[in-house]
Amino acid sequence: MRGDEGKVPTTRIQPIGLLLNELITNAAKHGAGKINVEYKIEGAKHELSACDQGSGLPSGFDAEQTSGLGMKVVNTLVRQLGGVMTAQANPGGQGACFKVAYRAEPPQRSREP
Repeated sequence: MRGDEGKVPTTRIQPIGLLLNELITNAAKHGAGKINVEYKIEGAKHELSACDQGSGLPSGFDAEQTSGLGMKVVNTLVRQLGGVMTAQANPGGQGACFKVAYRAEPPQRSREP
């Protein structure tokens, strides 16, 4: 686990925690070896990643189109954060890596009178 120090709005803590739990659970269930978790903050941009050392993602893997409950939960939480997720080969070697990027503050919703 590595991460930058910074402030996270309390409205974001629960979805971030649930997202992290699900990504780590999926890495432990479907991957192998060490699971690396990283949280980066660059200005208003936050990025959470979970990478394993397993056999990697199947050919043609699409996180939006998977039928598994875990990825459905992950996709819902990513949308809740207003973020985007990428699924790719582990840049540190063998395995899979899921990265979620989002803005620190939730997007403002317009209020209709």
